[in-house]
Amino acid sequence: MKKNSLFPLFAALLSLSALSLSFSSPVQNLRGTVRFFGSSPFTFPGFEAEDGSQYTLEALSGSEFTIDDISSHAGELIEISGKKKKKKVGPSSLPGGHIIVESYEIVSPLEEDTVNNN
Repeated sequence: MKKNSLFPLFAALLSLSALSLSFSSPVQNLRGTVRFFGSSPFTFPGFEAEDGSQYTLEALSGSEFTIDDISSHAGELIEISGKKKKKKVGPSSLPGGHIIVESYEIVSPLEEDTVNNN
């Protein structure tokens, strides 16, 4: 008798798990540059994709890199892979929403002459 009462609970839990997976954001690859947004002293790094869309960057907890690591490549062409989150309202939120960066790759580093002349 006890087995029969657990089956509906198990089926409901399995259905909820499948439903939550169907709403998760797929991993996306975006190419663009890291820029700083906001007004001093309250600036924050963001990502501007090649299509002009802008995203607030977040890193996975326990990741091999931090947002500061990514920010050190500001102005360079990079490709990020990550999942978009719902748009948040706040002073450090950009119009495209937030993207949780799972990995990034430098596509085109800054020229040394450009770095030294500035």
